[in-house]
Amino acid sequence: RAASAQSQRGSGARPSFAGTMDAPEGSVNGLGFRDLRANVDGDLNGLAITGAHVVVGSSPIALSASAALGNAEVAIDSARLDLADFNDFFDAGDMFAGTGSLALRANLERGNLVASNGDARFANARFRRIALGSLAADWTSSNGSIAGQVHFGGPTGEVAVIGTVAPATRFVAANAHAHNVDLTTWLPMLGWNAPLTGHLDADTMLSGAYPDIAMSVRAGIHGGTVGRIPIERFELVASASQGRGRIDSAKLDVPLMTTVASGAFGFHSGDPLALTVTSRSPNIGEFLNRATNKNVGLSGSF
Repeated sequence: RAASAQSQRGSGARPSFAGTMDAPEGSVNGLGFRDLRANVDGDLNGLAITGAHVVVGSSPIALSASAALGNAEVAIDSARLDLADFNDFFDAGDMFAGTGSLALRANLERGNLVASNGDARFANARFRRIALGSLAADWTSSNGSIAGQVHFGGPTGEVAVIGTVAPATRFVAANAHAHNVDLTTWLPMLGWNAPLTGHLDADTMLSGAYPDIAMSVRAGIHGGTVGRIPIERFELVASASQGRGRIDSAKLDVPLMTTVASGAFGFHSGDPLALTVTSRSPNIGEFLNRATNKNVGLSGSF
């Protein structure tokens, strides 16, 4: 239900109007709202909505918007937002969770997003089945590029990313840091059912337009297992320049087996992959016995 009060002004050739709009309740694509109130004014050239407030679930939201000659500006602010209040808008349902604040500004030209900026702070955030924990993000976008930073995490690890991306040109300049990420929790959440546990620490840098990117990666896993075998140490160092990369060093230490690897790879479609892997064991039979939980009847070094 909606009600409005308005007045007209201007001449017959250039009419205009101003007024207020009230909607005690309503819905959009299944998403219910209540207590909508806004000031509206406009003319043949455009429309402006100011001082708008609405409540979705338990989330009060302030809105403003304007549109003229194919261009539009939108602002959304909420100091107390519950993301679960918006799940009815999506066919899948149960898309989001988390409570916090959001401030968003967006500019559109002929229906295309040309600039935006925002700030988000949420506790207990979740997207689908991915539990993000505490989430803090801010960003700006213009001229086809997006610059920002995001940090999320909790007891199962923390991830921070800062940088700039330009999707149309496939350009990226970013740094990412992961600390104490619990693979037992994160791999299943991401849909990967690998026989790997442990905690991941990693630092990554990317720069350039794909596939001609520069990259550096340093990663390690501690306190984990691969299959039945405890991981004593796993470390990886890799780098790339102009889209051609190399594994500078990779080492996996498990009881009774050490494996090292190096090699080259590339991001271009025709780039070859060349790897050299060497494993050594002082007692290959005992290693296999532990790995398979069977007595394989072998002995000797490898």
